[in-house]
Amino acid sequence: MDTSFELQTGQAVGVTRHAINQMLALQDGAAALLYCYLLANPQPLDTNQAALILGMDGLEVTRAFTRLKEAALITTVSPLFKDSGRVTPAPPQPIAPPPEIPAPQPKGLIVDDRPVYTSSEIADALERHSDFSAVVKEAESRLGKILSNNDLQTLYRIYDWRGLPAGVIHLLITHCVEEARERGASTPKLNQIDKEAAAWERSGIDNELRAEEYLAELAGRRSSRYKIMSMLQIRGRAPSVTEEKYMNEWITAGHSLDLISLAYDKTVIRTGGMNWKYMAAILKNWEAKGLTTPEEVEGGEPFLTNYQSGKKAPSSQPARSRTAFASEANAGSREKAAVDDISSFLKRVRDEEGI
Repeated sequence: MDTSFELQTGQAVGVTRHAINQMLALQDGAAALLYCYLLANPQPLDTNQAALILGMDGLEVTRAFTRLKEAALITTVSPLFKDSGRVTPAPPQPIAPPPEIPAPQPKGLIVDDRPVYTSSEIADALERHSDFSAVVKEAESRLGKILSNNDLQTLYRIYDWRGLPAGVIHLLITHCVEEARERGASTPKLNQIDKEAAAWERSGIDNELRAEEYLAELAGRRSSRYKIMSMLQIRGRAPSVTEEKYMNEWITAGHSLDLISLAYDKTVIRTGGMNWKYMAAILKNWEAKGLTTPEEVEGGEPFLTNYQSGKKAPSSQPARSRTAFASEANAGSREKAAVDDISSFLKRVRDEEGI
């Protein structure tokens, strides 16, 4: 028995109950949307146009088309044409398969031949792999949402294709959520988690022990950054990318908090405020000289110098005293010159008179 429904155009489209039941069995919203689109647009499929209208990307349209074809829901389309004033269906025409759209190649990701899983494959994985099912529940809890079909695709790819164990994925998700929270951002998207998973894969972080060691190292660096930020009086905000870069360089170089504090103090004294580039230059200068503690720095710098010009910093002597001293020195020089002139004159007189 056929079921008909009215489109907004007023044209009736016939759909069999069997086709409807097949569509419901797919449990695939993207495929259902594409099926409706094909009913409303009985013509060769334009993948880009369909993606634009349905709010998908080309890859999703291609996948949905494949799902419909696998379920035998589409084989031909019957466009309507006018003949002698009558609207009659044209002979069935085969649908040309949509062109292959290569998956995007994000920079830095291992994305060669990334698989696309069907909804039934993911449903089967959730039923057969209790650890993957636990990962999905953890992800939904940490991200505060029900995972979409695309999210499940990405998460299962991390589990199945990248081969990260469930325990490592738990740690990965927790890490990504905490990193986003530290920067004051919203919860990360699954594609951002996948990007971090690719970095872990490249670094060989493929078991829980390595993941815990890596996260412990990151926690130590984060703690050091917090201490430096507190010392620099950065409060109530996350550091900028450049600020974080400088702090990470100092932590990697092994500079102690006391040494960084001394560099900050000298920066403020010499420049009148915080200057990241200037402060980094001070620390590099001390590192080049092998000065690793405030005591070594103070012992190696008997007086402050102007970092850029190399001139001695102004003396602590009051300005009036320095002026008076300079005047006295100049006066003494003039008096000595006058005495020398008189002595020379008297000597010439004695020589001339034979005295």
